[in-house]
Amino acid sequence: MLNVENAVAFLLVADRHGASTLKSKATEFILFKKNEVKATESFQELLRSHNPVLLSELLYICEFKITFVIRESGLHSVAQLQIG
Repeated sequence: MLNVENAVAFLLVADRHGASTLKSKATEFILFKKNEVKATESFQELLRSHNPVLLSELLYICEFKITFVIRESGLHSVAQLQIG
């Protein structure tokens, strides 16, 4: 079961083995619990791991979701959106 402590590990394993469903679930979980996950040692290790492709994917997905929420809510700027 995914939790704050193991989400990054699941993401790394899923990415390494091409398990797209697990990767998607882990990514969604990380984005949903981003503040808690960012505080874990495993996330800090991900930042130090020099895996720019995976980090870029996370940032892209996060930016896409913010843009989608802004468009769907009718907001005109990111400043109007309370995130996290």
